Parts: sequence; C-alpha cells; structure tokens
Amino acid sequence: MSQIDVLYEPEFSTRSIVKESGWQITTNLTKCSPTDLFAASLGSCVLTVMGLAAEKMGVDFQGAKVHVHKEMMPGIPRRIGPLKVYFTAPCLPEKEICVKLEKIAEQCPVHNSLHPEIVVEFSFQWGSA
Repeated sequence: MSQIDVLYEPEFSTRSIVKESGWQITTNLTKCSPTDLFAASLGSCVLTVMGLAAEKMGVDFQGAKVHVHKEMMPGIPRRIGPLKVYFTAPCLPEKEICVKLEKIAEQCPVHNSLHPEIVVEFSFQWGSA
C-alpha cells in the first residue's frame, strides 16, 4: 500500500509526495493538470507492465513509447472523455509475442480501474522508432 500526501499550493498548484520514497510531482492548471497526470499514469502503466513482460520473454523493449491523447467531456460535471493510446516500439518480436504484450497493455491496473464510460482506444505499431 502507498500513502500519497497532496498539498495545495499557490496559483492552483498541488504537490504530491509519495511517503515511502519521498518522490514528488507538481500539478498546475497552466502546465500539467491533474487530468494530464491521469492520462500520463495510463501511459506509464501500459509501458511498465509491457516492459516487465517483455523482459521475461527476452524482448529488448528499449525505446518503446506511448502517446496518450486525452479529451475532456463538455459540460458539467467536468470529466475525462475518450483516451487514445498510441504505442510504438523499435523492436519487432514474433506476432504471438506482440499479441501477448498488447493484451497485457490493455489489462494494466490503471486501465482496469477506469470508469467503464471512459472509452480507451489502443493502437500498436511494432518495428518503428
């Protein structure tokens, strides 16, 4: 279990501190909003679980990237809308390994925790930089 302390700071900023490690991250509505951090968490989770599995399968996963496009829903209440996850990797494993890694990506804990109304579209491109 992790404990994260979040402090409100001037100019609509927050500072989050992971108690166990001391790691910190700041959000600010003009630079990185909490919803941007939410989208980044999805991308980071996808790459992390894929990277762990790739290592076990002997796949060189270095250079893999995810671009997450986040949309906000119009109106009140404000909420996150569709998310598009674009994955690229320079490696080109065998087709069956690609399929396994793609399924693992779609089952990352962040994706599994999203509200069912948040549509997430995945796109995978192997063998590209």
